[in-house]
Amino acid sequence: MNIPFYKMSGAGNDFIVIDHRAQFLKTNLSEFAAKICHRRMSVGADGLFLIEPSEIADFKWQFFNSDGSIADMCGNGARCVARFAYLNKIAAEKMSFETGAGIIHAEIVGDNVRIRMTDPQDIRIGQSLELDHEQIQYSSVHTGVPHVVVK
Repeated sequence: MNIPFYKMSGAGNDFIVIDHRAQFLKTNLSEFAAKICHRRMSVGADGLFLIEPSEIADFKWQFFNSDGSIADMCGNGARCVARFAYLNKIAAEKMSFETGAGIIHAEIVGDNVRIRMTDPQDIRIGQSLELDHEQIQYSSVHTGVPHVVVK
């Protein structure tokens, strides 16, 4: 089976994006994602996005990490998906799409893509934990998926 796809890069991450609105993949999607994202053995990527129909937005996505696990959100991937949707006439310059983290709004402005992430939650500044008998300082925020910055 030939499967049309785009391989896109967003701020250092690379993704495979497939228009799956016809939902033609009749296989275990997690296994498919792990196989197609495997570097040096297949296309290789940090993740796979399947664009699917939505009843409340322009489209929705299924997002799989390279190991086949499901993820709710990825800011770099959202920019790639928005560009893909615009280029393939799935959505106009201003669009919204469903993710596991909620509705994301995006806008294509020339060569740039702007996205409005979900509101940050669970902000924790100046936390510490012990790791290998050493105190590590970190801050964290949840922006659809958890992020941690280590000082």
